[in-house]
Amino acid sequence: MLSRFLSGPRFGEAERKHWGIEAMHWVLDVTSGEDRTRTRERILANNLSWLRRFAITLLKRHPEKDRIRGKMTRCLMDTTFLDQVLILQGN
Repeated sequence: MLSRFLSGPRFGEAERKHWGIEAMHWVLDVTSGEDRTRTRERILANNLSWLRRFAITLLKRHPEKDRIRGKMTRCLMDTTFLDQVLILQGN
């Protein structure tokens, strides 16, 4: 049925985009417990969600090979590493 609307390559592209979004939501939930957030005010919830996505993006861009949660913990304990993550520099 979808083949009437999308060609093979276009369907594959749409499918990859969908799973990319799902992967980001999984990372947000596992690393920052986004599903457990009880923020009721919509604007605050949107701002916190944006900050979480921004932080994860910065952690992913840092060249050190470690889990995101490990990098988050290291940022809490090592301000030099936090500075490296924030200004996008490697070791």
